[in-house]
Amino acid sequence: MKTENSAIVLHGEHDLKRLLNTIVAPITELGVSEMQLRDHLVIINRSDHSQPSVIHMPLLLIKKSPLSIGEIRQIRNLPAVAGNELLFLPDSVIAGAGSGSGPMNRSCLETRSST
Repeated sequence: MKTENSAIVLHGEHDLKRLLNTIVAPITELGVSEMQLRDHLVIINRSDHSQPSVIHMPLLLIKKSPLSIGEIRQIRNLPAVAGNELLFLPDSVIAGAGSGSGPMNRSCLETRSST
């Protein structure tokens, strides 16, 4: 059975980078470029106020089709997001900024070769 969406909770930044590298090939086989892949991902970090710069138990949401403006707005307003850190959201659709937001834009999504 094929699914439209997937949600995966990982242990930390290393697992997140490994999974992001792993999903690139299957997604590109569907005709999605690596740059377009950003429009299919959401990453939420479990907040740890004692270590704010640590990625801990991140939730990776993957969607076959690009997230719509409405879906992005819904994600921003989810109770599960409140109190947690939204590491990556394809908010360029809303804000007109570059694809994605937060530290994942620098570390995980742009450094595929580092893992």
